[in-house]
Amino acid sequence: MHRLFAELEPSVTVTEQNLADRVRYILRSNIFVDVELEQLRRKAVPSSNENATAEDAVPQVAEQPAHVDIAVNTPVVADSHDDGTLAQELEIEQMRSTLEEAIMETRSTPLENRPRLPRIALTNTSRTGPTPNQADAITFWRDLWSEPVNHIEGSWTEVMASQCASITPMDPVIITPDDVADAVRRAPNCKSPVLDGLHQYWPKEFVEAVLTEAEDCRRFAWQNLFYISNYFDGTLCMIHTWYLAADMQLYCLGVFICLMVTNSTVRKVVLSVLFAAGVMIPAVVTYVKDLDAVFIISPETCVNYFIKNPTFNHIYKRGHTNLAGFIIGLSMGYITYHLLRMGFNVEKYKKRLWIYQLLFPTWILITWLGSVFYRDAPRDSIYIRALYAGIVKPILTLLMGLFILGAIFKCDKTYRSILEWRRWVTPARLSYSAYVIHILVIRTYMGTFETQTNALFIHISKNALHSQNKIYTSISMVMVSFLLATPLWLLVEAPANELVKMTFSLLIGAQETKKTDSDITMKSEV
Repeated sequence: MHRLFAELEPSVTVTEQNLADRVRYILRSNIFVDVELEQLRRKAVPSSNENATAEDAVPQVAEQPAHVDIAVNTPVVADSHDDGTLAQELEIEQMRSTLEEAIMETRSTPLENRPRLPRIALTNTSRTGPTPNQADAITFWRDLWSEPVNHIEGSWTEVMASQCASITPMDPVIITPDDVADAVRRAPNCKSPVLDGLHQYWPKEFVEAVLTEAEDCRRFAWQNLFYISNYFDGTLCMIHTWYLAADMQLYCLGVFICLMVTNSTVRKVVLSVLFAAGVMIPAVVTYVKDLDAVFIISPETCVNYFIKNPTFNHIYKRGHTNLAGFIIGLSMGYITYHLLRMGFNVEKYKKRLWIYQLLFPTWILITWLGSVFYRDAPRDSIYIRALYAGIVKPILTLLMGLFILGAIFKCDKTYRSILEWRRWVTPARLSYSAYVIHILVIRTYMGTFETQTNALFIHISKNALHSQNKIYTSISMVMVSFLLATPLWLLVEAPANELVKMTFSLLIGAQETKKTDSDITMKSEV
């Protein structure tokens, strides 16, 4: 760095340490303060003699600081015996007044409206010298921050430490959630006016998110209508309906397999190939795009409801990346049908009941193991992330499929009694409507909440009452979602289901009537 500076400015003598400290200060501060202006005003003095030759350039540059110091610290006195000196001093005085006006104008101008400072042109001495080597320039910038800084501190640090030892420590400052809430209420930038002119205490992020979602739904609602929204990124329009789109796409694939592949041997080959593809696709996508092994939820991703998270966009919500789990579920359906036709008797395997009882705890354990990717440590190897992304979903789906298969054949009374509880019928009917509107409930709650809260629904705190409030809040949001889903199910979903059933029953009845008439006609002809 010092060698390159010497080539650019041979007339300036500076040590390596001084140059390194100076460059660091300018780059870190990034502010054009008065001290920098004063130094530029003293050093960047243009030559009054435009016809000076290259040989006169070096002594002129060397003499400029002395002339500027005189011009700044002493008044201008006319000397009839030296017209050149008088002209130069007048020129310096004019430059000084111009710089002072520029400083005042810059201070009065807002930061965003201040013009960028132009580059300082190279001196004549630099232009006449050899051009710096490109490799040296690259080395200069690479070594800019690697210059060692050796500050030798004197005994003043010990003196200051001894004097500060007698100072009484300040009492700790405790900021409670109520203090934060009071500050938020008084902050005008956290209030957003509503249509009636009143001010609701909605943080601006939520207001902007609601407005953005409304605009996105005006433009991209057709994506939800055709169940393809999971293949479009960057939109907030009902972001949680990615599951409906992926489920519909895989359902259409399953219908195609059931109707078109009727041979059992060919069906096994097709399902095996699709399962292998479903395992490999997430692993390959994770490796190519350098994604996380699991969908890591952080405060940054929650602000925009995950739409900017690449793992969510490319792995979590795509239909083809969830193919392995769907093939396992479809295969479990075929296996169940085959076992029922064979008259499968589960009583023969009662001694191995403990294996079935371990399925659900194992499922929870494997899900919990994904938390290892949340640890505060360097990112795991891409091979580990790709391998985990490829196998974790099939393993979890296989465990859940075996659990459901055992419940169908009544392997365990404990699990079966819980799953067959009659009270599940009502929430099961309301589940779709609650799923559609639950994001609105969460967003409304978060927008009207005036105090800070922990991101976790169940948070272990020193205050037991505080922890209970978290649990009550979570349960209350679930209950509100199901309560609001009740009129939606009664007025929209249930009538639509009955209309679909009636339409299909009429079509099936018409086909059966037509078939009966054709049979009667054939018999009469015979």
